[in-house]
Amino acid sequence: MKYHGNARLTIHQRRALRADYLAGMSRAELAAKYHVSPSTVQKWADRDTPEDRSSAPHRRRSKRPPGYKAAVRPLRQAHRAWGTRRLAHELRAWYPRASRSTVRHILRVAGLQAPPPAAVASPSRFRSAGIACRWIVSTSPPSGAARGTSIRSA
Repeated sequence: MKYHGNARLTIHQRRALRADYLAGMSRAELAAKYHVSPSTVQKWADRDTPEDRSSAPHRRRSKRPPGYKAAVRPLRQAHRAWGTRRLAHELRAWYPRASRSTVRHILRVAGLQAPPPAAVASPSRFRSAGIACRWIVSTSPPSGAARGTSIRSA
């Protein structure tokens, strides 16, 4: 059996702990003997099997009301321009817990999700006019000027 990363007791220790508990040892004595907390002792003493339990949920947290999916699809087909926020808002008249994320999920699974908006091209003034815009930086003085002198209009 594979133990989870934080397991303090092996299966054999869990069985022995339960046997000692049923024999009459106190939780404090068992906690000291097995180097675990009294709450861990109580947990393994109360269980019928020494195996780890699954941490997966036992059931789904919430279920969609019947007819919810059937209401989303025709509403989307009738109003293609509406986004998930508007669709969820309109559905709240019949389904008070309608949410954007659930509407989006239903539309995505049904293949009715709106296409992403077209990318907006950045303005390219210089390329469209055929002008090559380059910055030329020169560290030499302008022609006709002697080194150390400034060029001024007289």
